[in-house]
Amino acid sequence: MPNVGTQTPQTDFKGDWKPCSPETIGGFSAVGYFFGRTLHRVLDVPVGLINDSWGGSAAEAWVRRDVLEQDPRFKLLMENTRRREAELSSPEGNARFLRDLAAWQKHSTDAKKTGSPFNERPPQPPDAWLSGNARPGNIFNGVLLPTIGYGIKGVIWYQGESNAGRAYEYGALFPRMIQHWREEWKQGDFPFYWVQLGYGQCVGGVARVANENPERCQEWRSSGDHRPRRRHRHPSEEQA
Repeated sequence: MPNVGTQTPQTDFKGDWKPCSPETIGGFSAVGYFFGRTLHRVLDVPVGLINDSWGGSAAEAWVRRDVLEQDPRFKLLMENTRRREAELSSPEGNARFLRDLAAWQKHSTDAKKTGSPFNERPPQPPDAWLSGNARPGNIFNGVLLPTIGYGIKGVIWYQGESNAGRAYEYGALFPRMIQHWREEWKQGDFPFYWVQLGYGQCVGGVARVANENPERCQEWRSSGDHRPRRRHRHPSEEQA
C-alpha cells in the first residue's frame, strides 16, 4: 500500500498483488515477510499479505478521527492536534518554517566552509505533519480504509516507538484501535498479534547507545507495559 496521509476518506489506492520473489520483496515489511513465510511453511497453503505499514507512525493516525473526538480519554490529544493544525496551517507557521530553514541552510554552509561536522536535520515543512503519519486519522483514511472489505484472517502489528512518550495514553488508545478495526471490518474478533518494544538498548535504566538516555529507556518500558495486559486481553490477541 502507498503511504498516503490525508483527512479525506479514500476508497481506492494505487497498488496491486505481487508474487513473493527476491525481485519484489526488497521494499516489503521484514516482519510481515517472515511471519507470512512461517505461515506458508507450517500450513502449506498460499498466504496473501496486505502491507499497510508506515515506519515511524503514531497509533492515533490509524484511528478514524471522529472515534478519537468522541472519546473523553483522548480529549487532550485532540486539543493538542487542533492547536497544532491551526499553527501549521497559518501564515505565521509557514513563515516560521522559512526562517528555520534559512537558519539551517546558513549553519550547513558555514560548517562546510570550516570543515566542521554538521548532523542537524533540516526543519520539516508544515505539510510534512499535516499529510504525514502522526496526524490523527491520516493513515486510517489514506491507507487502511481502502483495504477494509478484503477478507482477512488477522493482523500483526509492530509499532509503539512514536507513542512511547505518552505511554499511559497508549494504554487506552491501542486497545481502542483494535476494537475500532474490528468494528470497521465486520469480520468478528479476528486475531490481532503485536510485537512488544525491545529493551535491548537499555539495561537497568542505563543507556547503551549514545542517543538514548535513562528517561527514554523508561518510556519504552512503559509503552510496552501499557499494551493490553494478559488478564484483559481477548483470547484472539497475543504479544510476541
